[in-house]
Amino acid sequence: MEIRYSLTQDDFFAFERYVRARSQQKARAQGRSRPRTRPIFWIIIGVFVVFAVIMFSTNRGGRGGPVIEWTPGLAAVCTFYGLLGLLVLFGWLARRAHPKRQYEVKKAKGLVDNVTFSLSPENLSWSTAVSTTIMAWSQVEHVGETDEHIFILISESEGYIIPRRAFNSTADAITFVERAQRYREGLKA
Repeated sequence: MEIRYSLTQDDFFAFERYVRARSQQKARAQGRSRPRTRPIFWIIIGVFVVFAVIMFSTNRGGRGGPVIEWTPGLAAVCTFYGLLGLLVLFGWLARRAHPKRQYEVKKAKGLVDNVTFSLSPENLSWSTAVSTTIMAWSQVEHVGETDEHIFILISESEGYIIPRRAFNSTADAITFVERAQRYREGLKA
């Protein structure tokens, strides 16, 4: 079975979301439950509390002067929370920019346009105008799908993206997924 398609930036974002969700599902299945609230929530609350204390502190002597007495300890706490907040913000921005950069790099190399993907019982093949990859099914870790994509993973975070829009019909996409899963499982039987 062979299909032809081109990838978009949205396909890379969908892949990133799928990999993250799959990783979280595996962690839950292994008993490593995720905290109920994200750490960023607690960081934001901490920063808010520090600034609220600073803003609402009053000079008890009534003689004017600074509203708050900046001690080295207070300056260190404010600096710590400020840097921690920036670190979290930069991490979040970098994670959001990763799929975009990945797409741009692969587009510049000619790896997202005119993709041909084919399945056979022995292997899968992915090719573009500049590259061809033939891989045995024993190298495939997982075949998964969402409403808009099919993903063939070769590791926890690497794989092939096949958009459902590449198929002529929903039935063709279902057949493709069933064949890929059957071929992959055929080696483990």
